[in-house]
Amino acid sequence: MSVGQAVAGPQYMVAIPATLEAGAETKFCASLLQPNETLVMTVTLMSQDENTTLLQKTSSEEFHTCVPFKVPLVQKEVVQKFEVDVQGDTFHSTEVRRVMIRVYKPMTFIQTDKPIYLPGQTGISHPQEKTISISYVVGKLSFIDTPKIYDQGSNVEGKVKAIFYNDTPIPDMPVYLFKGQRWSSHLLQNLTTDSNGVASFSFSTADFNGDIKLHVSNKPTLDYRTYRTPHYESGHHTLSLAQPPSPDVKPVSSLQVKKKDKPLPCDSDEDISIQYNVVGEAQGSVDVMYLVSGGRIV
Repeated sequence: MSVGQAVAGPQYMVAIPATLEAGAETKFCASLLQPNETLVMTVTLMSQDENTTLLQKTSSEEFHTCVPFKVPLVQKEVVQKFEVDVQGDTFHSTEVRRVMIRVYKPMTFIQTDKPIYLPGQTGISHPQEKTISISYVVGKLSFIDTPKIYDQGSNVEGKVKAIFYNDTPIPDMPVYLFKGQRWSSHLLQNLTTDSNGVASFSFSTADFNGDIKLHVSNKPTLDYRTYRTPHYESGHHTLSLAQPPSPDVKPVSSLQVKKKDKPLPCDSDEDISIQYNVVGEAQGSVDVMYLVSGGRIV
């Protein structure tokens, strides 16, 4: 991903997978924000032999576009340069990133409908040895949908989740929420998980100042576990106090995509929730771009 910006001028972003499949069709996405003049964005894929211009767009307005292109067909793994150049009368910025072009060789898999054997044999003998590791973790506790930043005096809402070693939820489980350092923590709330293994909590930050350390355990005290005994792993989370804007300190605004409990189904519409934390900044608008990718841009 290539990102460029000026304090009070144009901003641009170009996203491309870091690894490309040789000869395959793929795409990259380019965005231009807050242009104050006519700008020319040029995107070039550069190798030792040739330079290929993938995009050249002139605009005085904001835009967001995704451009398909064919990855060069190479015989072996190579690294090429991906250059983004944005230029106007008073603005000029160039960013260069490296992308890897990888050759994926096809593989053939043969599956028979019955075991392969020689005439006269009654079966196949295949002795094998294997080393396995034994875990004493019965289950895990963790924080989900819990903010990382808070305003002093506000109410913080969050959730904890309990799962078995095989990632199945633990229903109706008593869990305990603590605050403070682990060695000097204090019990904050008693909770019980629902049928999905989730328990919600809320508390006021009126008496807090600075970072808040949260812990969740299946025991009413935060004891250190005994060596080689079955146990539930405790969960830990840190809340940071929002900082006011300063010339020397960057704002700590953030956004977080809410996790889904189940895999997303194919070929269907799905709602995605995003939690925004905008702190210590003057009121105004913000541009948010959504990009879905998993090895390639969707």
